[in-house]
Amino acid sequence: MIRLVLIDDHSLVLQGLENYFLKEDDFKIVGSYTEVADLLLCLKHEKVDVLVMDFMLKGVTAFDVISQINRFLNTVPKIVLLSGFYDTLLHKRAMDFGIQAFLPKESSYLDVKSAIYAVYKGNHVIPDVFVNYGFFLVFFCLR
Repeated sequence: MIRLVLIDDHSLVLQGLENYFLKEDDFKIVGSYTEVADLLLCLKHEKVDVLVMDFMLKGVTAFDVISQINRFLNTVPKIVLLSGFYDTLLHKRAMDFGIQAFLPKESSYLDVKSAIYAVYKGNHVIPDVFVNYGFFLVFFCLR
């Protein structure tokens, strides 16, 4: 079972994600948050496999939050980032921060679920901006 934490400052988006994944047998929602402080508290006390987060949160970006997480956790969960905007420099920076998947916010629940499975298995998900076919390409990273 994949242990998920969700964070988005738009409660309607958050509720949609939560409702979808509550119906899926392979997932356990450990927490669902609109506030960064609540997320950080959860991550300090719970085992989390994958963090699904919006890029822009209240007053901070995902990069700010990931920097905070990196300061106090030895093992950072895999991260699926959702964003309403995209450019290649932003994606490169996301990769530098260790984000395994970067998806458009308008992605379907099925695409988000596929990305979660992929990053849980240690793969990266690259948006179609980098490829000429399909919605996204799962890139298998050898470590």
